[in-house]
Amino acid sequence: MKADNDSVVVGVLQDELERNRRMQARYQQEIRQLPKGSLYLRKINHQQYYYLNYRQDGKVIAKYVGKRDNEKVEEVKKGISERKHYEELLKKLSSEEKWLLKALA
Repeated sequence: MKADNDSVVVGVLQDELERNRRMQARYQQEIRQLPKGSLYLRKINHQQYYYLNYRQDGKVIAKYVGKRDNEKVEEVKKGISERKHYEELLKKLSSEEKWLLKALA
């Protein structure tokens, strides 16, 4: 009877590992579609402008987003917030995956 219980537990753990990996792949795909970097506010001649700063090939890129009250700025802020959320979820899933692999070993 114990062997049956062990095989059921192993099966559940394997199913959870597969689900975990599917979720990680989905989150990574979402992250690739969202803006990376951070918004930086610059004041030039009493005007305020937002730039998206990020690294690409070892260089810091500052991409103009728009003036302070621009609709696009809000979209970028929302995208960065979503990206950070997905990165946190991905970190938790990665930790969970390590635990599952140890449990199955």
